[in-house]
Amino acid sequence: VTHANRGWTLLESGDRKKALEHFKEALRLDPTNDWARAGIVESIKAGNPLYSLLLRYAFWMSRLSQRAQWMVIIGGFFGSRLLASLSSSHPSLSPWIFPVQCAYVAFALLTWLADPLANLMLRLNRYGRLALSEEQTESSNWVGGCLLLSVLGLVIWALSGFNPDYLLGPILFFAMALPIASVWKCAEGWPRKSMIVYAATMSILGAGTMLAALAD
Repeated sequence: VTHANRGWTLLESGDRKKALEHFKEALRLDPTNDWARAGIVESIKAGNPLYSLLLRYAFWMSRLSQRAQWMVIIGGFFGSRLLASLSSSHPSLSPWIFPVQCAYVAFALLTWLADPLANLMLRLNRYGRLALSEEQTESSNWVGGCLLLSVLGLVIWALSGFNPDYLLGPILFFAMALPIASVWKCAEGWPRKSMIVYAATMSILGAGTMLAALAD
């Protein structure tokens, strides 16, 4: 437990290599230590600069009070709305504001998808895939499947001569990755079951909308 705790402290400070050493030692002493196993997964994923940035953000958020966390989230939303309003009223500022808006949207999406996507990439690592839990593997499968279908949809859209009727499919599959990724973030029991029902309902509605659009 001491090695695992030391590993998380080092990982939070940004020293993932030393953190990995402590996590490995913790598992050598106690192969059933899930705290150390999770640390190994995060240490390997932190080798990706983009994921490392998101991990630092997660650590920073965890140190804030619940009230402060909500202030950051709400502040980001209203800040984005303010930029949109500013861009609309001052078109000359649009070239400067648009990249900031894109970065905010990309960051927001990555906070949802980065973990399952990083787990999907980790399965290519001979050590990393052994450290993944069953839930992490399932999450990466579903999210990766949605994104793969979205990419295939974009290929079909391009082959159709960029027919707008075929654009709904890839948008739908990409959008579905968000609630699906959230399923495994919910606690077991009614929270997870509720998210599963929500994701399934949205999938059915989205598929129906897409079929109706193609039929027209």
